[in-house]
Amino acid sequence: MSRVPVVAALLVLVLAGSLVPAATASSPPERVCPVCDQQFEEAAHELDLNATVDRSSLRVDVRDDGSSRWTARVTLSPETAPTYRDDPAQLREVVDTAFEAHNNLVEDPRNVSVRFEDRTAVVGFTVPDVAHRGVGGVLVVDYFHTIGGRYTMLNADEFVVAGPSETVVANDPPGDPGVGDGLASWESDRGYTQETFVVFADDDGAASRAAAEASVALAVGPRLVRDALLLATAPTLLFAAALGSLRGSDRFAEWSLSTAAAVSAGLPLLGLAVSTVTVTSTLAARLVMALPLLVIPLVAVAVADWLSPRRMLALVGLTLLAQLVAADAVGLGWGLAGFAGGGASALLLPALLFFPAGGLAADSRTRTRAWRAHTLLVVSWPLLVTTQFVPLTGFEFLLLPAFLAWAAGTLLVGTPLFALGRAVAGSRGFEPQF
Repeated sequence: MSRVPVVAALLVLVLAGSLVPAATASSPPERVCPVCDQQFEEAAHELDLNATVDRSSLRVDVRDDGSSRWTARVTLSPETAPTYRDDPAQLREVVDTAFEAHNNLVEDPRNVSVRFEDRTAVVGFTVPDVAHRGVGGVLVVDYFHTIGGRYTMLNADEFVVAGPSETVVANDPPGDPGVGDGLASWESDRGYTQETFVVFADDDGAASRAAAEASVALAVGPRLVRDALLLATAPTLLFAAALGSLRGSDRFAEWSLSTAAAVSAGLPLLGLAVSTVTVTSTLAARLVMALPLLVIPLVAVAVADWLSPRRMLALVGLTLLAQLVAADAVGLGWGLAGFAGGGASALLLPALLFFPAGGLAADSRTRTRAWRAHTLLVVSWPLLVTTQFVPLTGFEFLLLPAFLAWAAGTLLVGTPLFALGRAVAGSRGFEPQF
């Protein structure tokens, strides 16, 4: 028995063990505004005071040097406002307590000012280094993005980021904010995400927009690569080790075509039977998900003499296309059954590719270049899938086990498909057709 899978499994366990503690230590959501809404009410409660916030807003005015002045306006209910209007010292104590909360995005507010207008507490403070100069001198506000593993949450009814005077927003911030007059604004119930970049420039012409997009790419690129590698490394190692081990082993050489087909189809049928009592989706939806795994063994038995490795690969593509058509017919759509967002087709593909891999491995005359190209396709697929899940925002401890489970399931399903491909090639007399 080859030791490659054992060594690879140990490497994966070591890797996962080293990464999961860091992931599970991810901090809870950090509130963008340290004194708005619940933050103000909780601080007052901690001081045995009453406060009910009717509305709050936060405006961040970014300066040319990358520093910023933040202004929070917290409107209290008519019943609780007099407590703070009549006692400025008490208001300041509540604000200071709110700033000390552990779940604030702002850790070191400076030059804090507090005043009360009618029913509204107006809190101003300075935060340095919220922006940096990017490509072509554009000003990139990256303070609210998840770089560094932060997970931010908007806790104000309105959030405004304004640039220096005579500048405009030169990019398209996520969440469909209102853009105009040199600022971007979000409402609490519309659009703000923790992936927010706002880029300011002297104008919004083509050159400025290109510089803005390039600056965002440079800022987020290293994090995207790091997160993608975090998720993809373990499945990639497992896929590479499994293909190398299966190709060099004769463990499945004795499997007949009927045996390999029965096992290959039996696993998804077993999954369908189990899902009948564990999954609430319709039988039609479950059949669509398993369609390629059921069709390939049937076709392999029916036309084994016709299936070269190249035609096996074409069969994989056709079954995935059939899955997409069937998904649309039963109302699943491409989001669940397709390749976008880590759909079923994207997750099934590496397992299905074990089928033509078996055909290639069975023929000693198969060109090394063909085997390497096919292996590269399989082992690179996890990295492609991870692009749907990055950047990570503090939930690595959930995604890492999920990707390891996906890799294990791929090998469970892919191994009999490899044996099936090998049996099909054997029935053809090992003719090199790829």
